[in-house]
Parts: sequence; C-alpha cells; structure tokens
Amino acid sequence: MGKIENLSFSEDQYFAEFRYTGEKDYDKYKRVSVVMWVVKNIHGDVVRGYTIEEFRDYMIKLSKNRSIVVWFHNLNIPFSFIEHHFLYKKVVMFKKKLPKRYLETTFGREYTTIRNYANELFGAEWFTANKSSVSFRDSSKIFPTSLESISRSLKYKGDIYEHDTKQYYGRFYAPSDHEWSLLENNTDIIRLAMIKQFERYKSVKMTRSAYAFDALKLRYNMDNQPEDWEPTREYPTYFDKVFPKTSPEVYEQLRPAYAGGIVYVNPKYKGKKLGRGMTYDVNSLYPYVMSDRLYPHGDNVEFKGSYYSLPAAWRDKYPLYVQSFHATFTLKDGGFPSLPKKLSANKDNIYSSDDLHGFGTMALTNIDMEHFLINYDIEEISFIGGYMWEAVEAPFKDHVEDMYKERSECKKSGDKMDEVMVKYDMNSSYGKFGQSPFASIRSPYINFEKSVQFETEAEEPKAKNYLPMAIFITAYARDVLLKAIYSVGLDRLIYVDTDSLHIIGWEEHGHIDISQTELGKWKLEGKWEEGKFLHDKQYIHRYEDEAGSYLVIKASGISDEAKAKIKSVDGFALGKELLGNKVSKQVQGGYLITDMAKTLGMDVDKIDIVANNDQYIIKEK
Repeated sequence: MGKIENLSFSEDQYFAEFRYTGEKDYDKYKRVSVVMWVVKNIHGDVVRGYTIEEFRDYMIKLSKNRSIVVWFHNLNIPFSFIEHHFLYKKVVMFKKKLPKRYLETTFGREYTTIRNYANELFGAEWFTANKSSVSFRDSSKIFPTSLESISRSLKYKGDIYEHDTKQYYGRFYAPSDHEWSLLENNTDIIRLAMIKQFERYKSVKMTRSAYAFDALKLRYNMDNQPEDWEPTREYPTYFDKVFPKTSPEVYEQLRPAYAGGIVYVNPKYKGKKLGRGMTYDVNSLYPYVMSDRLYPHGDNVEFKGSYYSLPAAWRDKYPLYVQSFHATFTLKDGGFPSLPKKLSANKDNIYSSDDLHGFGTMALTNIDMEHFLINYDIEEISFIGGYMWEAVEAPFKDHVEDMYKERSECKKSGDKMDEVMVKYDMNSSYGKFGQSPFASIRSPYINFEKSVQFETEAEEPKAKNYLPMAIFITAYARDVLLKAIYSVGLDRLIYVDTDSLHIIGWEEHGHIDISQTELGKWKLEGKWEEGKFLHDKQYIHRYEDEAGSYLVIKASGISDEAKAKIKSVDGFALGKELLGNKVSKQVQGGYLITDMAKTLGMDVDKIDIVANNDQYIIKEK
C-alpha cells in the first residue's frame, strides 16, 4: 500500500512527526525545541531534518507553486513549535482571516488557524509564497485514537516512538538509526491510515464528522430528493430544505435541551470492593436510535406556556417538542437522577431543584420530560414556552442499517481498519447537527515569558446545521439507557455510562433485550470476578480466563503508564495518587510535556493544580 490510483490530490498529501526536548532540557536552557523531524509523501519516501528552521525551509520548498497538506497526529503539540517560531522570530505573521485571494497575492508572511471556542486546534493555513500554501491537518480528528491503536488495526509490524519527558538531549544531539526508524514508523502509520481514508471517501476533509455528515446528507438526498427538485441559494440540497439551519437566536434557546449521555455511580456501591458482576453495552446505540424513532423536520414552531395547553390539532401536527419551564422538585424515593448534569450547578447528578445552576430554567424534550415526571416529585412548575416540530419516521434508517451491515462484513472478513472506519462513521454522523453557530478568533502573541498566549475575540454568529435533530438523537439514546435502568433496578445497578450498564451478580436479567450482534440490543460485554467503581469514568474489573487473572482499568485522565502500576482491585483506591500522566503547557519554543500526579476519585472540575518542589500535585478546591 502506498499509492492511490486516480486521485490527483493524493500527490499533495504529506505526513510528519517531530521529536522535541522535555523537562531536563527546559530546566537547563529554559526553552524547548525540535531535535529531529521526518516527512513522508504518499508513496513513503522520507526526508529527515533536525531543526524547526530546516522544517520551515523544507515546507517552503515543497509547496512552491502548489498547495500541500501536511498531517500530524495530535497537531496541537508539533504546531506549537511551528507557531512559536513564526511569531518569536517574526518570520510569518498571524492574520485573523485570510480570504482566498491571498492564495494569489501573498508573499509568504501570513498564516491563520482554525480553533474552536475551547482553543482546540483543528488546522492551520500558511501561505508560503505567491500561489503556494501549506495546510496543517490533524489525523487524530480523522482517527480519534492513539497511534498504537491505529497500528494494531493496520496490523503494522514496526514499533512506534513515544515521547520521553525525562530524556536529556543537549545542544548537539545525534539520533541513532533506531530513533530515526521509530519516528518514521509513526509517520508511516498515519500515512497508511490516511490512504485507507482517502480510498474510502475520495476527498480530503478536516474531521471525521465532516466525512460522516456529508455521507449522511448524500444518502438522504439520493433516497428522498424529488425528481423536480431545484436547488436555491438558501437550500442548495433537498436535505438543507428538510432540515434547515438553526438560527443563532433559536439555537441559544434550544441549547439547554441538547445534552450528552448519562454517567452515574450508585452511591450504594461507590468506592467499595465488589464481588462478581456483569457489564452490558448497547450495540451501536446512537446509530440505532437514528434508525428507529420519530425525528423533527422542517421549521421550528414556537409556542407560549405549556405544550399541553395547545389545541389537540396542533399537538397532532407537531408531536415533538422542547418545553422550557421553572420547577421546584425533589427526587422520589427509588427514583433515578435522570436530569442531564449540564443543568447542575456543580456538573453532578441532580437530586432536587436546589442543585440547578443559574435561575433554574430547564428545557427538556418530550422524551426527557417523561423521565423527569417518573423520577421526581414536582412541588411547583411554571411553563415558559418552547418549540415544536413535525415528525418523520427514521429518516436515516437505510443509511444506518447499510453501515451496520458493512461493519459486520468487515468483522467477518477480518479487515480491522475498515471496521474501525465504519464504526467511526456510524458514531460521528449526528454530531454536526449540533454544531454551534457561536465562534471566536484566538489570536496568538508572544508574552513576556517568551511563550505563545492567546487573545479571544467573538465572531459574528452564523447558522450551521439543524440542532433539533441532535437534541432528539441524544434524548432517545438516554431513553434507551433509562428504560434499561428501570428494568434492572437500583439494587443491582452499580454504574452506567452513556451506552453501558454494570450490574452486581452473574444472574441473567430477563427484562432487557440481549443479543451479541443485533443493532440496538444489549450485548454482554463480560462477566468479572471483582470490581470497584470510584467516580464517573473511573472503575476496575478483574477477570479470569484459562490463562489466569487480569485487570481491565477504565480511568479517564489517567495514562496507560500510570494504570499499569495498579496490580490489584485493592490498589485502585479513592485518593490514590498515580504518577506517569502527561500535562502540557506553553513555554518558550513550544509545548513542554511533563509528568504529573493525578488522584483517583477526584472530579477534574473540582481540583486545583499546584506546584510543589517542581512537581505538579492535584489538590481539592
């Protein structure tokens, strides 16, 4: 593999990796720097270099009289070195916006970046000369996993390079052949994965969700567009007319109803060492609900007061709605805290109206409202108004079922990489519906410490996609999980997370639909001998098989290196500090990656990171 037939853009695709200094060099020189880099073209031909200046010059040479795309995995780190060099040396200037005419008129002194409101970097455009440009892109936005995981899917034979924060390089470091080989392997993994992506889609996009959403739209138009359909400027495709863009004003009103999955640790079991238990997962939860429910389409129809005070004819025409209201309430005895955590003042489970943030205004879909009434005692309620929609039955059913079938065929054939791509496409297709119209420009500058910092400037909001669809997809997913929770009961329920249930005991539960393969059914993920659940997304299972006993640890924010130090369920304890986690900060030269202690059972939103004798320690706020 290494060449894509009949795809002219493939010759403009390059794949790169940096190796850079860490803590010991920073302690001595008070800056970080690139010590070696490699770039490969689509065929696997490699160019090596040592400094950021050499990399800059090679990019200028490579992009002469054309536009190229350079892919890094986790672009944020390597681009920090590029951006610092641009600004500190004043060789390339940042521009907030560069119109397309710059491609024809630039003199190689400008670049711009694509960052979201959280300053997450998606890409950068550097105009290197007249009619010449480099687009930096992030392959982790296409394959959102580690290089090691991608390597396994590709069945790649070579080892990979992992950054060592403790290595000292000094001024004149001479890499060994083995070090060059490892760095080249990293770029090769990116190259081979992206070739598979290009072969599948025949195009270049910035994110996996962009690929998946475009495929969804294309299939919908093919299946539903009338023969006499004529595109307009407002509605370039039939899909755009059926699912029109949500204005920023309406988006702002509907946003409280757009929530993610439910994560919950039963207080009865939290932090305790448990005996045998089982874990169930839904087979492709979000794709399933996209293929099997009523969904909104058309205009957002506003109403005042209570939806149920509307005439029956209106409710028949518009069966889906989001209701805004104020309420005073408490959790019922035996009730489950079903309200989305985003409505909470402290991002925790909501047990009463006292837990709500702000003025306590809530906005719930008709699906979430049903669960609200099941689980909470309402003392007072005041309805404000909301929006309602006409409904269509499972508009993406055929698309989802065809992808699920394709994924099953990939599993049977053993093509792990294709299976992974189809899985990502299935799970990424709905996210674009919820894309925010609100954006900001992050303008970088060199501060007094000679590191890159950012100023934020809000942009004019711009309608993106059809938010009601995203709202109802996620609401239906919560509905599936909540109904399973009611079936299992709180006595057996230990933990839930979005599409999974962890329950005590090995006795089969007869009230949830179980199938290892059928779309939307609950799959038995495993039976474990011991377990412990400390916090949201922090738990451990001990399994036994013919080869012996082994641990499976899930701990968000805890590195694999740190998790490997845990040797038993007893060692997975509340308050235990784990070393080996990585944290990055901007310093002179780029990002400095350091090791950091993290504490099990702590909420990231409720901690402070403090320096103690040059080590980073987490303390509760």
